[in-house]
Amino acid sequence: MSRQLGLWDPLREIERVQDEVGRLLDLRLSPTVARALPALNAWVNDEAVTITAELPGIDANALDISVVGRTLTLGGSRPAQSL
Repeated sequence: MSRQLGLWDPLREIERVQDEVGRLLDLRLSPTVARALPALNAWVNDEAVTITAELPGIDANALDISVVGRTLTLGGSRPAQSL
């Protein structure tokens, strides 16, 4: 079931960006790069868009979240793993 939200569908936009990034970085052949990008889930209803991201090792209180126009940016850092 497809749902239109005016002229902009955030789920379709997320899928388009993921596809484009996948093509640019060829994630299918590069698991190292794939681990650098968080797994995202998005839900849309009439009142809101809810997005979750898997960010292991990043303190939620230290996470930088910004929305500018139609762009969501997540930023954070985690301690380096010892070898």
